[in-house]
Amino acid sequence: MGQSRWIPSIIPAYEPTVYLVADDFGRAGSAWRETDMEAADLETVIKD
Repeated sequence: MGQSRWIPSIIPAYEPTVYLVADDFGRAGSAWRETDMEAADLETVIKD
């Protein structure tokens, strides 16, 4: 019987959903602690 050359991947086979939560500081406004709200489009978030 031959050996299998299949190697399991360590990368999940699904695409997880990522949520960013903006803190609401009332009159001072909202902010994301880890990124700039204006620069938080999908591509930038994935790149960062």
